[in-house]
Amino acid sequence: MRIELILNPGAEDFGPLQSDLQSEINALANQAKEVRVSTERVPPPPGTLVVDEVFRFIVEHQEEIKAGGVALIFLKALIETARAVVRRRKGETPPKKQKEKKAEPTIIVVVNDRKLELPSSADKEKAFLKALENPRAPKAAPKAKSPKRAKGKKK
Repeated sequence: MRIELILNPGAEDFGPLQSDLQSEINALANQAKEVRVSTERVPPPPGTLVVDEVFRFIVEHQEEIKAGGVALIFLKALIETARAVVRRRKGETPPKKQKEKKAEPTIIVVVNDRKLELPSSADKEKAFLKALENPRAPKAAPKAKSPKRAKGKKK
C-alpha cells in the first residue's frame, strides 16, 4: 500500500508544519518495521492544489488495506497524527478576521486514487477509510434497453 501525504506550501506555518509532521511520521514508522518513508518535491496531482510545487511524504506499507488489517490500522494512525499536527499548528496562529471563500486544504492524503483533504470532518474520514477497507466491485456494463414503443394508437 502506498500512502501519499501532500502538504500545501501555501498553508500557514508551512515550515513548522512540515517539520512537525516529519518528526511524527518518522516516529510512527519506526514502530512498524514493514513501513518505509520518503519525501520529495513535485508538482501537485491534477485537481488538488493550485501551486507550482508541493512537498510530498510517501509512506509505503508492505501490506495492502483489508478489513482489520495492520495496514488499515497504520493508515488510521497516520491520519490521526496528521490531523493532530494540523490542529496543533492552527491553534498557535491567530484567527483570521474574514473567512475565505474556500480555503485550500493543508494536507491531502492519497491512497489508491482516493483523496482525503485535511482538516476534514470525522464523517469524511470514516467514509474515506470505509471506501478503502471495502472497495466496491467494478460496476457491470449497463444492460441493453429494450426498444420503446411509440406512443399513440394501439394496434
